[in-house]
Amino acid sequence: STTISCIVVFMSLFQAWTSFKYAPKYFHNKIFSIRAFAVNDNSIDYKKTSAVKPVAYNYGPIGDKNIAQHVWSKVVKPGDVVIDATCGNGHDSIKMARLALTESIGKLYCIDIQQCAIDNTLSAFRNSTEFSDAFKQNISDRVIFSCSDHKTFPPEIIPSSVSLITYNLGYLPGRPRGKEYEVIQTDFSTTITSIKNAANLIKEGGLLSVTAYPGHKGGETELYEVQKLLSSFDQEDWRIHSHMPLNRPLLPTLFL
Repeated sequence: STTISCIVVFMSLFQAWTSFKYAPKYFHNKIFSIRAFAVNDNSIDYKKTSAVKPVAYNYGPIGDKNIAQHVWSKVVKPGDVVIDATCGNGHDSIKMARLALTESIGKLYCIDIQQCAIDNTLSAFRNSTEFSDAFKQNISDRVIFSCSDHKTFPPEIIPSSVSLITYNLGYLPGRPRGKEYEVIQTDFSTTITSIKNAANLIKEGGLLSVTAYPGHKGGETELYEVQKLLSSFDQEDWRIHSHMPLNRPLLPTLFL
């Protein structure tokens, strides 16, 4: 019986090891925990003053941005077609361009409904040190800027031809907010239409990347509707994963 018990234990350990070893590299069914980074001023004794101790934000190796960009880098190759469906201030567009574009191959579409966002993204490219002068001078050969609603995509994009389409939902960071300002933000109805159209453009092995923010007005509804839509995708064709901080429900949720 001792021999049988040893064999059972060995087989159990072997099965656990092989399950982990041969599971998809970046999507083990694990709950990750990490102590978040907080920008604290060590000269302040927060217990003795009225100063508010800064909140530890969603930075670090398992923050939504780092995870998203890491997965992008495993999917996108030079020469690919990629789309930033909410280009905003151009941060995601720059990352995508580094992955997909050279001076001679690749195509990036930068879409946003606000002209100021298009201008910001173009400025981000011009001010970046990551691209050559030749690339910047001929940027229109590789990057297409479209000030338009993301419900529809440029008609020249062929179905099943795009490696990556990204969404960073919500409002434009850095734009003035308040009662005296008009706040333009994504709406779940147009976002849902856009994602449905985007799914037809993704090629086999390609990726949809959606970051949704529940912390602003309308954001929770948008997140819920996006999750409901992605959960309905055919399991034979799609693998949908979500990443969210369990103890900070107002921070963004990343869908991949």
